[in-house]
Amino acid sequence: MSSVRCTAAPATPCPRGRPESYGAPFRTPAGTDTLRVTARPAAGEVAAQAWGEGADWILKRLPTLLGGNDSPEQLVLPPGALHEAQRRNPGLRLCATGLVLDSLVPAIMEQKITVTEARRGMRYLVRRHGTPAPGPHPGRPVPGHPSRCCRPGGWAPRAGPTGE
Repeated sequence: MSSVRCTAAPATPCPRGRPESYGAPFRTPAGTDTLRVTARPAAGEVAAQAWGEGADWILKRLPTLLGGNDSPEQLVLPPGALHEAQRRNPGLRLCATGLVLDSLVPAIMEQKITVTEARRGMRYLVRRHGTPAPGPHPGRPVPGHPSRCCRPGGWAPRAGPTGE
């Protein structure tokens, strides 16, 4: 690997990225954790550190998280924007956390309201219902537990920015 490019929504309170490293808290089946992944291009390797109850869980899944199980040559896309992105980034690998809710809630919010409002909404939800993440960055929140958001009134959306 020659480089790692981290992209994170700047308005999201959880992930933090720099060109050479990326850190984010997760709520895993084993508990909360904070993961930091650092690229070492000169050595052709990636290093990872994790803190918290879910540290072993997330570290065991690091290859999948980094797209190590992908087969880019098998992904054949029809002409269009995605095909063009694939052409410009040969060997592109897609990450997979296995944590569906972490991706599902922001995706649904971004479809219902503008991206700016959705990110504001995620900040609101994480700050209101999240818990402090383990590790070296005190105050960084982990998104709330699904049991809090998946029950009626769990996230009190009428009080939040979605207006529903």
